[in-house]
Formats: sequence, structure tokens, C-alpha cells
Amino acid sequence: MKFDDNVLFDMENIEVRIENKQVLAFDHISARSGETLAVVGPSGSGKSTFLKLFNSLVAPNKGIVRYKGVSYPWKNLSQLRSKIIPVDQEPFLGSGTVLDALYMPFNFNVHKDKKFDERATLESFKDYKIDNITFDRKIDTLSGGEKQRIAIIRAVLLQPEVLLLDEPTSALDGETIDIIIENILKKKPIETIISVSHSKEWTKNCSGVIEIRNGKIERLR
Repeated sequence: MKFDDNVLFDMENIEVRIENKQVLAFDHISARSGETLAVVGPSGSGKSTFLKLFNSLVAPNKGIVRYKGVSYPWKNLSQLRSKIIPVDQEPFLGSGTVLDALYMPFNFNVHKDKKFDERATLESFKDYKIDNITFDRKIDTLSGGEKQRIAIIRAVLLQPEVLLLDEPTSALDGETIDIIIENILKKKPIETIISVSHSKEWTKNCSGVIEIRNGKIERLR
């Protein structure tokens, strides 16, 4: 059977159990290249678990997950995760300086062919309205919203094929949410973006919506 080249992710007959409790169970869901998908639903419905299926941070107890037609688990898991990069709701940036946090992933073998671009980073700081922050600033002096923006900038600098965002606007006010929407969903520095969000404004600007309720999944658009 020929696989549709435009289908980036394909999941079939999925069941995820954690501590013997069923968290997710669904027949099929797919995501196409170039989509910006918002995953919505009540707290505790399994949204973050679903997001982790995409880069194999969670493995289903049953079913098949495919990326570009290749079933998980990949032979080279680190290579897969270099292509599909997550930004958590509370991203880990270490306890050093902003520059230390930005450089961190560039020290990993899987990213050894990528160069940290200081000029592009400073331009991103302007775009995200954090150009008052210097590279020598200590991470523990930043607000939650500033940390989120630095984590997003860092992920984009790595130029993954897919960006996974878990509540990217949770620590932000309305004006700052608009800044993130402009730089991520409208400018689209990464072609395919899958995000968990409670923000109606964020969801409105996504090309597709997936709803999760009681572990059941439905594609709304």
C-alpha cells in the first residue's frame, strides 16, 4: 500500500494505559505536513500524553504510530527526536545564564551539525519583545512568560521538522499571546506545529483542531 506523502503522522488503534489506567483510546488520527494543529479538551483528558506520542516520549500499549510512513519505534530514536522537538509548559532551561540555556541543545551529538546563530537569536528576542534580556542574565531571574519565549526561540533555532508545544501561552497575558501567535502561527518558522492549548485565540489561529474528552479523540476541523 502506497503511503500518502502529505500525511506526516498516522496513528491507528491506539490505547495508552498509565499505571493500569486507560488514558487514551482511539481508532485513527492523522496530521498532514504544514498543519498547525491545536489539541483541546478539559484538564486531565490526556492532551499532554497525546502530544508525547508524536516524538515517542510515550509509547502506546496497543496500536501503531507512524511518522512519514515509518512505524515507531524508530531504529534511531535520537534522530527522530531531533526532527520533532517539544517545548514543555514549564521548560527546562537549567540554572545558568540565558546563553547557557540557548546553547544547551547545540551541545548534543544529534545537533552537532547545527550552529548557534547569535544574530538570529537577538533578532528573535526583538520579535518576541524580550530584547531587554541579555545573554548573561541568570535564568532564575526570569518570569514564567520570559522562560517560555526563550524556550520557543531555542526550539525554533534548531529548525525541527515538527514543533510540539504544550500550553505555549499559559504564562502569558493577552498582548503577549498575540506576539507568540504572530511569530509562531502566522510567520510559521516551523512548517508543522502541534500544540496543546486552552487559549481560544490560539486555537482560532490554528488550521486544525483535535478535541480530547475522557481519552476519546475527535478531529473537529
